[in-house]
Amino acid sequence: MKKFLIRTHVLFIFLLIISIQASVATNSKSQQEVSKETGIEKLKSLRKMSTATINTPEAFANAMILKEEALKQKNNQYTGHAYMHLCGYYQHIALKDSFIYMAQKAKEYYQRAGDIENEIGADAYIIDSYIQSGNMELALNKTLKLLQDTQDSNNKSGESLSYELLGRIYLFLEKPKQALEAFQKMLDLKRKYVPNYGKDGPTFFWELTTAAYNANNHELSLAYCDSIRYYANRYSEDKNNTLFILLADVNTAKSMIELGRLTEAKQMIENITIYYNENKAYIHDRFYHYTQIAYAEYYLKTKNYEQALQYIDKAIDYYSEISDNFNYNTVRDKKADILAAKGDYKNAFTLKNEVFLFVDSMAKDNSSRQVNELRTIYEVEKLKDQAEKHELEVQNTRTIIISLTTVCILLLAIVFAIKYNSNKLKKKNKKIFTQHKDLDKYLNEIHNLSSLIQDSNPEKLKEASLFEKTAAHLYKSESFRNPNLTRETLALELGTNRQYLTQTIQENKGMTFTEYINDFRLEYTRRLLSQDINLSIDKIYTLAGFSNKSTFYRLFKQKYDLTPNEVREMAKNDKTS
Repeated sequence: MKKFLIRTHVLFIFLLIISIQASVATNSKSQQEVSKETGIEKLKSLRKMSTATINTPEAFANAMILKEEALKQKNNQYTGHAYMHLCGYYQHIALKDSFIYMAQKAKEYYQRAGDIENEIGADAYIIDSYIQSGNMELALNKTLKLLQDTQDSNNKSGESLSYELLGRIYLFLEKPKQALEAFQKMLDLKRKYVPNYGKDGPTFFWELTTAAYNANNHELSLAYCDSIRYYANRYSEDKNNTLFILLADVNTAKSMIELGRLTEAKQMIENITIYYNENKAYIHDRFYHYTQIAYAEYYLKTKNYEQALQYIDKAIDYYSEISDNFNYNTVRDKKADILAAKGDYKNAFTLKNEVFLFVDSMAKDNSSRQVNELRTIYEVEKLKDQAEKHELEVQNTRTIIISLTTVCILLLAIVFAIKYNSNKLKKKNKKIFTQHKDLDKYLNEIHNLSSLIQDSNPEKLKEASLFEKTAAHLYKSESFRNPNLTRETLALELGTNRQYLTQTIQENKGMTFTEYINDFRLEYTRRLLSQDINLSIDKIYTLAGFSNKSTFYRLFKQKYDLTPNEVREMAKNDKTS
C-alpha cells in the first residue's frame, strides 16, 4: 500500500505534464510558417511544435527536425532540447534503454551549452527512470552525486530537486523517515529560493503526506493534506488540482483510519466515491481502485475481514487486467495481511510467499521478515494440530516434536539464507546479461534507423560530427577487428588526421584511441559469447582483434563485472530456457 501511494503520485504528475503540453500545443505555429523563419526564432518555433506533439505519432519526426536544424545552426542548447524530446518519445513508448541514452545525449549537449539547469533536469530524468525500473542502488548513487555537485556549486534549485529524488528513492526502499526528512529539506529550499513555488504546492505536499503516512506520523500527514487543499484551491485555475484534492481526501481518510477516527474516515470515503461516480468521465480509473483499497483498509481496521477481502479483490482484478505487475503485487501483499489478521495463516503464507518470490534481488528486508514470520506461524499451527490429535496416545512425543521443529526451523532458515544469497548473485548476473541483450536490440534498431536516414539522404552524413562518423564507420566496417589498426589507418579511412581523431574521441568519450578501439572489441566479444555458444572463447577474442588473452580477460571483467566464462554460461542457459 505504501508503494501504491508513490505510483499514484507519479500517475497524477504525468497527467499534469500532459495538460501543460496541451496548452503549449495551442500556441504552435504551422509548418509552413516555421519554414519561413531563420536562426533562433526558427529553433524556438520548432521546439514548440515538437513539444505540442510529444505524445503523438508525429513526436519522433518533429523531434528529429528540431535536432537537424539545431545541429545545422550548431546550437548546443536546442540540440539538447531535441534529445530531451526524443527522450520523452521513447519514454512514452516504454523503450527504457533508448530513453536513458537520449537523456544522456541531452545532458552532453547541455554541458557544451553551459545550460546547468537543463543539465540537472536531464540527470533527474535518468535518475527517475532508474527509480521506476527498481534500480535503486544506481539511482541512489547518482542522486547523492547530483546532490553533492549542486551543493558545491550553490545551485539551490538543483539541490531542491536532488532532495526530491532522494525522498522518492527512500520511499521505494521503505525508509519513510529518511524520505520525510529529504522532502522537508526540499520544501525548505523551494520556499527560500524558488519563485512562485506555491503553484506546484499540491505536488510537493503530496510527496510529504505520502512520506508522513508511511512513517506512521498520521497527524503530520493530515496537516500536509490540508496544505494540498490550500494550494490547490489557491491555484484553482489548474484543473489537475482537483485530482490532488481528491488524493488528499483519500489520504486523509486513511490517516483517520490509522488514528481510530473510523466514522469520519468512512464518511469521507463514501463522499469521495459519490463524487467519483458523478465525475468518472473525467477521472482516471486508477483513482476508483485507490478508494477501493481505502475501503479495504477501513474494514481491516474494523475486523470485517470478508468486506475487506471483497474490496481488495476488486483492486487485484483491476491491476491484473491492466498488467500493472507492481501494484498487482502490492495489493496482493495487502490481501495476505488481511488473511493473516483473519487467522487464515495457510493461505496468507502461500500468498505472501508468492509476493516474496516476485521481488527481485533488491527485495527489502521487511518483506523477507514478514514471510518468515508467516512461515513460522504456519509451521507452528500445523505442528500444533498434529500434537493435539495424538496427545491422548503419546503424551511424551509433544516435547520431542517441539524440539525437532525448532531445529528444523533453524536449519530451514540457514538453508534459505544460503540459497537466497546464491540466487541473488545469479539474478544479478542474469539481469546484467538481459540488460545487455536488450541494449543490443535497441542499439541495432538505432543503427538501422540511422543507416536508413543516411541512405535516404546522404547529405545528413556530411553534417554529422567526426565522432558520430567514427562510431558509425567502426560499427559498420568492423575495422576494429584488425589487431594492427592504428590511428593513422583509421584517420585515413575517415578522411581526417590522427590529431583530430584522437581529440574527438577524448572529448566525446573521455578515452584514448586504444581504449576506444578496445571498447568496440569488448562489445563484439560479448555479443559473440552471447550469440554463438559453439565458438570458443580463444577464437572469439582473436576474431575481435585482441592479441593477448590476459589483457582481454582483464578488460572484459573490468567493463562488465563478469568473466567471459560467466557470460558464455548464461548464454547457454538462455538458449536452453
